[in-house]
Amino acid sequence: MIPLFLKLFSGQFYVIGPRAPVIGLVGEEAVLSCQLSPSMDAQNMEVKWYRNDPFGLVHHYSTSQVDMEQQRPEYQGRTELLKENITKGHVALRIHPIQLSDGGEYACFFESSTYYNDATFQVLVTVSGGAPHIHIEPGNKKNFKVTCMSTGWYPEPEVQWKNHQGLHLAPGSETKTMEGSGLFHVESSLTVDKSSRAEVSCVVRNTILNVEKEVHVSLAGQLSLAISLLIKKIYFLSLC
Repeated sequence: MIPLFLKLFSGQFYVIGPRAPVIGLVGEEAVLSCQLSPSMDAQNMEVKWYRNDPFGLVHHYSTSQVDMEQQRPEYQGRTELLKENITKGHVALRIHPIQLSDGGEYACFFESSTYYNDATFQVLVTVSGGAPHIHIEPGNKKNFKVTCMSTGWYPEPEVQWKNHQGLHLAPGSETKTMEGSGLFHVESSLTVDKSSRAEVSCVVRNTILNVEKEVHVSLAGQLSLAISLLIKKIYFLSLC
């Protein structure tokens, strides 16, 4: 709906792009949809999608044909124009498969013989990694060092520790490293008093999708296991 104070003259139009950032899952597809307001036939217009940073052509539709001579090399073979509703001024671009480098600011541009206009929007690329797993090792006589690890995330995920009451616990250390694939590997360590016999959870969260993956561990069981192994080791040595 065009505001009343914005008057359009004959042949003029506005371009309406996605109102919220487009979410692209790595390896899946994303659809970048744009339309004209007021609705009008765009079959004989030039329609382009391009990147603002870094600048370059993503897809170009012109005079009822697809002109891809200036298309950025990394998009070749990955774009498809969806024009079922082009006579109503509504077109979309499908990108498949989504790559990490596809995130950023885009624009869709319409040009008729007398007028042109565009709209900008964001594409957010993301992927959720694997379920976290826990590694436990003795710290000293009084505590355990509990390390939570997970890989395959983008962008950098959030890592949180919680106790059995759901209260957040402060990690002793945390690292997030980018692997060769461009995805992130995270490690977060927590020091827990052996006498607490606590239950703790490690939660890794994708901040774009708001998706969490969680692992629980009972340190009471780990303490029992450690004592059991120690007794067996002493018993074995006594036989020798």
